[in-house]
Amino acid sequence: MSGPLRGALVGAAVAAAILVVGFGFEQGTTRPPAQYRLALTPVSGAPVAAKARAALRTVKSGTVLRLWVYNLPADGVYEVLCESKDWSASAGTFRVDPKGNAYVILTTAAKRGQYDSIRVVRKSEGHEYNVLDGKLA
Repeated sequence: MSGPLRGALVGAAVAAAILVVGFGFEQGTTRPPAQYRLALTPVSGAPVAAKARAALRTVKSGTVLRLWVYNLPADGVYEVLCESKDWSASAGTFRVDPKGNAYVILTTAAKRGQYDSIRVVRKSEGHEYNVLDGKLA
């Protein structure tokens, strides 16, 4: 390899290293830990084997919710609601696989302290059914 070509390659490698370190690109691969966790349990009338767990993280725009659900009816659309005594905010909707399981990442504008429970409802054939709920400590 000739001297000028070798010098150009070394220069490119140094420039790439400066960009990665200077702009913190290496930090983009790690996810901040969940700030709080919640187990959701079936409500009356829901399948007894239904369950879910959530990991919630406060962000500038509200709350990011990572949700794992198991053994839900496979038809319909599910919605996650963050609720307090006076109001409710949606974190989004999802569907489950044929076994009734799903892993979803949802975001709500509601911030910790603005809600004290999370509820999962199933929407099917024009009706809405409570499926899971959990109270924040």
